This record gives sequence, C-alpha cells and structure tokens, in this order.
Amino acid sequence: MIILDAKIIIIQIVVVLALCIILKRLFFIPMMDLLDARKGHVDTAVKAQEEKREGISKLVGQYEQNIADAKKKAVELREEVRKEGLEREREILEEAHKAHADAIHEAKEKAQKEFEDAKKEIKDQVKSLSVNVAEKILQRKV
Repeated sequence: MIILDAKIIIIQIVVVLALCIILKRLFFIPMMDLLDARKGHVDTAVKAQEEKREGISKLVGQYEQNIADAKKKAVELREEVRKEGLEREREILEEAHKAHADAIHEAKEKAQKEFEDAKKEIKDQVKSLSVNVAEKILQRKV
C-alpha cells in the first residue's frame, strides 16, 4: 500500500523544484542561447545569400544589357559597313562607266583619225594613179 505522507510530498516537490532550477541553469538556458545563436547565424547566412542573389541578378541584368548593347552596336556597324560597301560599289561602277566611255571616245577618235589618214592616202594614190593612167592614155607626161 502507498502511504502518502505530507512531509515526503513536500520534500519531493522541493527536490523537483530544485532539479528544475538546476536543469534550467545548467541545461535549458545554455541550450536556448545555443539555439538563438544558431538562429542568428542562419538568419545572417540567409540575408547574405539574398544579398548575393540580388547582386547576381544585377550582374545578370548588366550582362544582358551589355549583350543587347553589343548586338545593337554590331547591327549598326554592319549597316554602316554595308552602306560604305554600296557607296564604294557605286563609285567603282561610275569609274568603270567613265573609263568605258573614255575608251569608246578614244577608239572613235583613233578610228576617225585612221579614216582621215586612209582617206588622205587613198586621195594621194588616186591622184598618182590618175596621173599614171593619163600619161599612159596620152602617152606623155602630165
């Protein structure tokens, strides 16, 4: 049978309260401090991670902007080179047409000169032949 004595119950209550106080000071408070410190470290690490993530997002944004700017500049440069190429092509064609026209003009002048020279030579030959024929017909020198 169980005998409940008030003295034993009071001693047990005092022992339990003393044990709670000792455990609180030796175990619970240091454990709570350790958990609070760990939570602080985790919170700091999470904040640092978020800051790094934001920094990376900014860098990615800058990188993408730089890529877009480079592409835009490449398109502008390509367009400028294309325009320069077309202008150079036009200049070359103009020069070729001019050279062609000059060559045709020179050839016409040369042909005209040769025609005039040939005409003069033929006239001289016709005169000479006419004199020869006249001499033969007349049988004397003219």
